[in-house]
Amino acid sequence: MTHPPFCRISSTPNGMKFESVENKGLTINQVIENDKNFGKMVPANGEYFTYAVFNEDTEFTQKEAVKGFAFAKQRWRIYADLPSFRRVTKNFQGVIDFRVEFRTVETDPDKQLQANTIMYHYYPIQDTNNPFRGLCVVNKAFYFTSHGNGVLGSEFENQGIPVQFPDQKYQTMDFDKLLAHELGHGLGLPHDTEPENMMAYREDLMTEYPSERDIARMQAKYGVRSMTFFRRMRWLMWLQRASER
Repeated sequence: MTHPPFCRISSTPNGMKFESVENKGLTINQVIENDKNFGKMVPANGEYFTYAVFNEDTEFTQKEAVKGFAFAKQRWRIYADLPSFRRVTKNFQGVIDFRVEFRTVETDPDKQLQANTIMYHYYPIQDTNNPFRGLCVVNKAFYFTSHGNGVLGSEFENQGIPVQFPDQKYQTMDFDKLLAHELGHGLGLPHDTEPENMMAYREDLMTEYPSERDIARMQAKYGVRSMTFFRRMRWLMWLQRASER
């Protein structure tokens, strides 16, 4: 089977490295035109996206991972007319459009998860029999939170994770921020060479919420979601409060 394109986020001594194709368009119209080459995700049932989160981590629980997915997809749905998302369990008999799976290097059958890989996500695949369709793999070796802020070493110790300095803060990975970026790929957007976008090609140039440029690109694929300005602002405020906990 030919391996389809995907984006991999890796941890390096110089920060996070994003490995994927980049949209070389200069103007927003050129970028939108180039985006067409990556297609868009279509629900297998023709109505709504199904998704599942498979996580057996102890420090970042299944409940937190599910909430993180909700935060990530809502960043896009408040702007673009995406189909609705419905969560299913591992016993679901139909096609799962999006899957988030927490794995280790040893348990990743695709062998794309390296020791320094934080997560990776495939671009849209319409073949419902393709095992890579809608797949996002998360490395269990990293410590995730919904806020990405530092956490005291003593909190790590309380969860059975040994640290050298209990009174020192250790950096965590902002799960829903990174997943929102990866989900952007899963919905059909490659990296943007312009800074200050959620789909930027480097983490230090990346925003936590979609920029006007991100929004225009996603709306070009899926249409504009009808929502009043005030309702959209309430959603944004809720997302910001919820994901900072």
